[in-house]
Amino acid sequence: VCELHFVEDDIVRQASFFDERTGRLLTAPIKFPRLREGAVPLVAHLDSEKGQPSKNPSDP
Repeated sequence: VCELHFVEDDIVRQASFFDERTGRLLTAPIKFPRLREGAVPLVAHLDSEKGQPSKNPSDP
């Protein structure tokens, strides 16, 4: 299953860390994106970008 089967919010593309000493939130891109805990792939007939049913080519 590839990332096209998940909504964008389920894919983690950066890591973050709060530095208490400086009070700054540090972020860095992740080389290999991962899924958030509890992410569930979309059903095959759904449009992966919107989570909506895809159009049936036979429908007007």
